[in-house]
Amino acid sequence: MSAIGAAPVAANTTPSWGASYDRPVASLPVTLPIDALELPSRARNAFRAGGIATLLDASCWSERDLQSLPQMGPAAIRTLREALTRAGLSLQPNGRRRKKL
Repeated sequence: MSAIGAAPVAANTTPSWGASYDRPVASLPVTLPIDALELPSRARNAFRAGGIATLLDASCWSERDLQSLPQMGPAAIRTLREALTRAGLSLQPNGRRRKKL
């Protein structure tokens, strides 16, 4: 039963954009600087050496290419992958590095 003056709400409805009410969706801007991520300084330096300044830049790389950067470890790649997912981006398939946008 709905409250007085409130519009009736159908049970189990989700918004038209597909979000769930139980789980908030946090998003990040694609232009977020890599320096804003919680990474050790050596990982930030590795991204800089590769010319990666933003999440959008990072999305042009494959995991294999990132691993080739000096001082790039699996924890930094995992943090980057999580941030990319929150921004609606992903890494390129291995061996398919795309040109910068």
